[in-house]
Amino acid sequence: MQIVSPDASLYRSLADHAYRFRPDVKVSFLTQELSFGEDQLCAQFICDCGGDELLENRGDGVRFLSGKGAQLFEAAKQKAFRGIDIKGQI
Repeated sequence: MQIVSPDASLYRSLADHAYRFRPDVKVSFLTQELSFGEDQLCAQFICDCGGDELLENRGDGVRFLSGKGAQLFEAAKQKAFRGIDIKGQI
């Protein structure tokens, strides 16, 4: 049995988007794709994961520097999906 973090699917999705949409992507696009509801919630999630420096305010809106953030979210994904063998621990 594997216990998975509630944010694991978001880590996976952000890692995938970071690799696909380099060097940057609009936060509004991520908000739509990942169903955050509001850009502020998406940006807050990125900041909560340690990606404060990965958000950049430009003339066309806030952008996520996905080229730099790919490793951060790949590591978070790996940590979130790390398996725990409950049977062997009982």
